[in-house]
Amino acid sequence: MKNKILLFIISIVIFLFSCETLIDPHNNIQQSNNSRFNFSTSEEVAFKVNAKSRNGNPIDGQPVQIFQDNNLLTTGRTDKQGKFFTNLVLPSYKKQVTVKTADEEAFVSVQNGNSEYNYSGENSLSKSSSIIATNTDTSTFNGYEFTFDGFSNNNDGTSTWTYTITGVAGQGPGVKDLSYWVLALCDDHIVDNANPNKWEVVNDNNTGVYGIKWEQKVGKDGGAKTFSFTLDDQYQVGDVEVAFKAGPDSYYSTINGPSCTEYIKYQYNYYPGENKFGTLAYEDKWPIQGDYDFNDLILGYNFKHKIEIINGGPDQLVKIDGTLVIRATGARYENGFGIELDNISSSQVDSVKGYKLTGSYIQLAENGVEQNQTNAVIIPFDNTYSLFDGDAKYINTGEYGPTSVEPDTLRFSIHFSGVDANAINLPPYDPFLIIDKVRAHEVHLTDHDPTDLAAIELFGTDDDSSNVEKGQYYIDRNNMPWALHFTEEFAYPKERMRIDSAYKYFNDWAESDGTEYENWYSDENSDPNYKDEKLIY
Repeated sequence: MKNKILLFIISIVIFLFSCETLIDPHNNIQQSNNSRFNFSTSEEVAFKVNAKSRNGNPIDGQPVQIFQDNNLLTTGRTDKQGKFFTNLVLPSYKKQVTVKTADEEAFVSVQNGNSEYNYSGENSLSKSSSIIATNTDTSTFNGYEFTFDGFSNNNDGTSTWTYTITGVAGQGPGVKDLSYWVLALCDDHIVDNANPNKWEVVNDNNTGVYGIKWEQKVGKDGGAKTFSFTLDDQYQVGDVEVAFKAGPDSYYSTINGPSCTEYIKYQYNYYPGENKFGTLAYEDKWPIQGDYDFNDLILGYNFKHKIEIINGGPDQLVKIDGTLVIRATGARYENGFGIELDNISSSQVDSVKGYKLTGSYIQLAENGVEQNQTNAVIIPFDNTYSLFDGDAKYINTGEYGPTSVEPDTLRFSIHFSGVDANAINLPPYDPFLIIDKVRAHEVHLTDHDPTDLAAIELFGTDDDSSNVEKGQYYIDRNNMPWALHFTEEFAYPKERMRIDSAYKYFNDWAESDGTEYENWYSDENSDPNYKDEKLIY
């Protein structure tokens, strides 16, 4: 009986310390002498849209949406120069996105971290009316040419719209001089002023059109006049009705004008997509390699950036909405999680809401960021297990703990003031695991800087081969990382199953500096040679 008890105790001890196994010398990544691979599965892409009308003028306010695999990545509009710019984070193996504008939908390739689309209204793959109606610059009907000269969004929040009417009928007897005209408005439109005079906002009895009406004569043979009016708000461009009276008859058409939809004032960026989650996977035994199953923390993430579009720029980051889903905790440690926002000082954060701290080892400033940090550091939670009911460990990783546990979700928000939207590092930013409530023990993605509170003295010890002077961090002596990031959901290994055994081309991918087997982990890859399903949770 005593032997059985002793054997049981020994087996428990072996399991508890199994995550501290030494590096397997047969799993050594041979990297090029001329490069240092950072184990990134994603690519940052600078995306540009250039929008010009058919006559070559920049289009201000052109709605832009960018998708990948029907998942919305960003939505915004062009500026006064007809430009739209955003930064995307895409899977490295996917080299195409879809762009939707007011009346076009097009596939655009990604090359060397850049992608660009030129909108002209004439080169669409297919028509789309999902944003606004098709626009028209000029409308000629019944002897008169109506030209939409454009609009301007003013610094006081108003918008000014300009038109020119030219008589092109000549001396023919069938056309009369224009006596007045009406441009349709929406009920919410309020006209602050207009030029020339003799204008009013009215429901015109003769034409039946509600809008701004000018009692101004335009001669049918070369007569021309320019009209403008200012609305108290800013609106998207759309097709609006225009009517005029000439002699006893009324005539109708459509032309560019203020739609009933307010002008787009904010750009929204979604990482990795509006309805998509990325994954962060950690080992928590740093500076020891551990069992290398990368399931000590499996964290799904989704981030939404709200950006105020500033005429003349730079655009301002207003808020980040974050959603974290703890899918698995294959560890006995009570780990925390943080995010460092590079190039953003703690004072530029107005407030942080929604974090969950249960211990006392995290010290926050009044605005919700961590104290004593140069960059703004956010701690969404300080103990993974506080987000689950009960005392169970090794959740959703296999036979050593409970399975099919519903993932817990944490939603938080970060509010900013005076932050250039292009200054912040892109999601998932600099995310890090805090080992077992020891604040100084951080695990970051390869070559991501530690925070000011990290234990610098641990670099270069045990299995770690970081070089602080060169800014090289979190890589072991066999060129292996402690954390991985994916811009999609990742099917992680079961407890104690090494990632380079579960995924057969992991090492080949790393040794090629990420140029081969880029989709080694993807669920879209149906090749059975890529992974061993028996080793994957």
